[in-house]
Amino acid sequence: MSIVPMQDKIQALKIAAANLPQVEVPTQHFLLDGIYVRQTFIPAGTAFVGRRHKKQHFFMVLKGLAEVTMDEGIVTLRAGMTLICGPGTRRAGLTLEDTIFAGVFRTDKTDLKEIEAELTEFDPTSRFGVGNEIIPQEIECKN
Repeated sequence: MSIVPMQDKIQALKIAAANLPQVEVPTQHFLLDGIYVRQTFIPAGTAFVGRRHKKQHFFMVLKGLAEVTMDEGIVTLRAGMTLICGPGTRRAGLTLEDTIFAGVFRTDKTDLKEIEAELTEFDPTSRFGVGNEIIPQEIECKN
């Protein structure tokens, strides 16, 4: 029996969910003296897949409850938890309650596109832009 690595499972989930209706994820960005905080609100009952991170960072659960994939498997994350995540981290999960996550990163950049390029791997298939806005899919016209 082969075990599929967690990152492969996350990618498979992302591909499977790409054509499903997408949920707007309100995101706030905070910059202060080389520190960038990205705070996202994810409604209860939402399956989510994040981008792969390039740098070590703090990951905090400010509100809510979620089942989230981590390197060691699926973990229940609750409000009040703070984790240190290494390079290569990519999370996917399901929010069980309205949840607010925050990632805390070091960067000298101030432009969101530059920050995203520095901190996360580019994914040309992503349905979300830099500020977590939904990118509309092209509609195929058939005659």
